[in-house]
Amino acid sequence: MKKLLIRQSIIFLVLLLFGICFHTMMFRYFKRLLIDNNQVIAGTILEKHPELENELVEAMITADPTNTKKLPILEKYDLDDIDALDELSFMKQVKETLFYVQLLYLIIAFLLLSVPFLFYFYHEKKRMREIRDELSKVLNDDFYISLSDYEEGELSNLKNDLQKMIVMLRDYNESMHQDKIALEQTLSDISHQLKTPLTSMYMVNDLLMNDHIEPEKKKELLLKNKKQLERIEWLVTSLLKISRLDSGVIQLKRDSISAQKIIDDALAPLLIPIELKNQTIKVDCDVDTFFCDRHWTMEALINLLKNAHEHTKENGMIQIRVKENPIYTVITIQDNGEGISKKDLPHIFKRFYKTNEKSDSIGIGLNMAKMIVEKQNGTIAVTSKKNVGTTFTLKFYKTELLDGKGNKKTKKEKTKKEKEEEHLK
Repeated sequence: MKKLLIRQSIIFLVLLLFGICFHTMMFRYFKRLLIDNNQVIAGTILEKHPELENELVEAMITADPTNTKKLPILEKYDLDDIDALDELSFMKQVKETLFYVQLLYLIIAFLLLSVPFLFYFYHEKKRMREIRDELSKVLNDDFYISLSDYEEGELSNLKNDLQKMIVMLRDYNESMHQDKIALEQTLSDISHQLKTPLTSMYMVNDLLMNDHIEPEKKKELLLKNKKQLERIEWLVTSLLKISRLDSGVIQLKRDSISAQKIIDDALAPLLIPIELKNQTIKVDCDVDTFFCDRHWTMEALINLLKNAHEHTKENGMIQIRVKENPIYTVITIQDNGEGISKKDLPHIFKRFYKTNEKSDSIGIGLNMAKMIVEKQNGTIAVTSKKNVGTTFTLKFYKTELLDGKGNKKTKKEKTKKEKEEEHLK
């Protein structure tokens, strides 16, 4: 409408100039008609009375129409009546000329005023059709279109908003696609992980169905079944925890927690297995409290300590240190066990990844620990050397990283707005 108003203002000026030119031309035209009419009247009079030439010319030059001294000759023949003058041939010619000129002026004015409106609505209709065609592509899952518009106006604002919405839908669609792939992979991995203990249990059950089996052997087989059931239970429980973390159902709450207390609670379930392997636990805690989610942080620490215990030989040592600085609290779990090879080190936090296929490990404990730490605005890193030992380093930052709206976000996470702006660029 702003552009249309500018166009109409220009057209108004054009019509104004045209009207002035029209007025000047008509004024000259009427003067020409008056000259021709006076010439006819003067010629007719002088033809009969040549002696009146000087008086007639003087009267035509010096005649004052405001002079009240007028002869009643026009009144005598009703030529002083304005309406009666319409029948004069002179006035008929003037009226006809004025009619055609005014008609021409109206046609030109109508065209000049209509063309911008027609052009404007044609242009807007074309843009709307383009939007409709592009949106029909989106309905067919083609999200790689561009509706960015750098013109002014509400339609341009609508196109830009639609472009933002398409970008969000595209990101959501890609996210759903990745989630679907991840779900398929997870289900495949779960099926694979469950298949091994179930196959073992089927074999044990077949042996137990033998009526001639010895009591001692039967007891041994039942213990194997129990161990496999415990493994399945732990697997299902762990997967449920991971799925709750993945879906965002659980919101981790950071509170001030005693560092020594959470270390002791994480070690409690492992004290007996550690004692059976005669392993030494050394705790060096220089921190009173730090901010974390007590329940889930303890879950992460248990998984890391369990990993250290399983990969450390008898009479080995596991050392836990808790330090802090003005920026973060750091927890290190160090062992002198078998270590991790350079080939496996970049992949140990991947779900269901195992460094040893013959191991009973399922490969989800470290993945869960990483998820828990990162969801608390923290980081986790690992260093290891084969046959020397492994060190896990956990950092819990003391301040939250915030996005533009004051919402919490993880250290490496980008907001939706940042992703959208980056994609548009």
